[in-house]
Amino acid sequence: MNNAWVVFEDEAGQFFEANTAWLTVFQLPTYAPDLNPQEGVWSLVKRDIGNLAAADLDQITQAVKRRLKQIQYRPDVVDGCLAGTGLSMDPGPDGCSDANARPLAAPGMAESPPCLC
Repeated sequence: MNNAWVVFEDEAGQFFEANTAWLTVFQLPTYAPDLNPQEGVWSLVKRDIGNLAAADLDQITQAVKRRLKQIQYRPDVVDGCLAGTGLSMDPGPDGCSDANARPLAAPGMAESPPCLC
């Protein structure tokens, strides 16, 4: 059995403990697609190429790249993917994230992390 993760966790834990003056660590869920705007982007890509009958991997790659390029030039679509998470990149009146945006919080966290902007 490989204990590489155990060693990494120990080293990371020691680093976190040694740097608490300037470093705050928040445990986030390992899988949280509802907090990940790229899930919305991939959903759009998959919807576009879902019925593609590609002859080879190159055709799939080209179709994905083409759709990502189209999305890149549509900031409203990207903003929609971000809005779908409930998060925001727009500063609110206090210079922090939008007051209507859902705070980033993970199950089991006592409170939401402070704004990091």
